[in-house]
Amino acid sequence: MQSKSDDKMVRWLCGILFMAFALSWLCLFQADLLDELYQSLMHRWGYDGIVGYGESNFHYYAIPVALALLITLLEIPVARLFRFRDGLYACNYLISALLLGTVTGFEDYNCCMIISGPDTKVWIAIVIFCVVLFIVCKIIQKVPRQSLLNGPRIVSGNLLIMTLLFCIVGILGNTDENLHRALMIHRYTADGQFEKALQVGEKEEEANYTVANARLDAMLRLDAANPGTGIGEHLFNYPIDNRNRHSMLDFLQLATTGYVYDSLSVVIAMSMINCELEKADSLITPYIYKGKVPKFYMQLLVLTDNKEAADRLPDEYAAQKKILDSFRESLENLKDQPEQFQANSTYIQYHQTYFWYYKFNK
Repeated sequence: MQSKSDDKMVRWLCGILFMAFALSWLCLFQADLLDELYQSLMHRWGYDGIVGYGESNFHYYAIPVALALLITLLEIPVARLFRFRDGLYACNYLISALLLGTVTGFEDYNCCMIISGPDTKVWIAIVIFCVVLFIVCKIIQKVPRQSLLNGPRIVSGNLLIMTLLFCIVGILGNTDENLHRALMIHRYTADGQFEKALQVGEKEEEANYTVANARLDAMLRLDAANPGTGIGEHLFNYPIDNRNRHSMLDFLQLATTGYVYDSLSVVIAMSMINCELEKADSLITPYIYKGKVPKFYMQLLVLTDNKEAADRLPDEYAAQKKILDSFRESLENLKDQPEQFQANSTYIQYHQTYFWYYKFNK
C-alpha cells in the first residue's frame, strides 16, 4: 500500500518536472515566438507605444516565466475537478500540456505578424489521444488501492505519463527552426542590431523565404543607416533558390514604397537578383567616387568590365577579378559536364559570390 508521504513525493516530483520542462520550453525554445506574439497582440489592440522593441527586455523574460508558472499551477484546479489520485498525479497536467503546446503552436510568420496554428488533423489526433489517456487513467484509478504496485513502479508510471505529455507539447508547439530564426532576426533588427541579425543562421545551407525576407529587411535597414553596408556586403552570403528569390523580389517591390529603406539600395538589390547587369552597373557607379565599393557591388562591376572602377580602385577591382578568373577556370575544366553538375561542383568554393549566382541564375 502506498503511504501519504509517497503520494506527496510523487505529486511534488510531477510538479517539479513539469515546471522545469515548461520553463525550458518557453524560455529557451519559444521566447522569441512569445515575444513576437506579444508584440502582435499589442499592435492589434492599439498599444504599440506601451512597450516597444529595444525599450525593455523585461517582458521578453517575464512572460515565459509567468506563463510557465501559471500553466503549472493549473494542476491545482484540475486535480480537484478530475480527482486523479492514488499515484496518477501526472494526469493532472494533461490540460496544462495542451495549453502549453497551444500557446506555442503558431506555425507561420508574415509581415511581423504570427499567423495560423497546428493543423486540424494534428488537433484531432491529439484530442483523441488525450481522451483515450484520460479514460485509461480513470480505469486504472478504479483498481483497489491495495493492489497497486507501489514505490518505483508508481514513479515510473508517472514518468511515462509525463513523457507522453511532453511529446504532446512538442507536437502541438512550434519546432520550425526557420521560423525561430526569422523571429530572432526580426527581434535584433527591431532593436537596431542589424549586424547581429545577419549572423543568425549564417552557416545554414537551407534556403528559406521567411528567413530570406527577414534578412533582407535587416540589410535594407543597415543600408538606410549606412549606405552600402547592407545589400552590397551581405546579400549573396546566403543561399537563394527559386522560391525565396521570387519572395525576395516581392518584398523588394513592396519596399520601394517603404520610407524606412534607402530607395537606391532597394533598386540595386532588385537589379542584382534579376541579373540586370547594365541597370545595376549604372546605379552602383556613384560608389566608385566615394572611394569604396561594397564587395558584391564590385563583383558586378567586374562582370560588366567597368573601366572606371578598375582605374579608380585598382586593388579592390583586381582582388575580385582574381576570384572571377579562378571561377571561370573551374568552369572551363567542367565545360563537358551538365550545368547542374557545374553548379554543384563549384558551390562550396564560390556560392558566396555574385559570380556564382549570376552564372546559374541569369
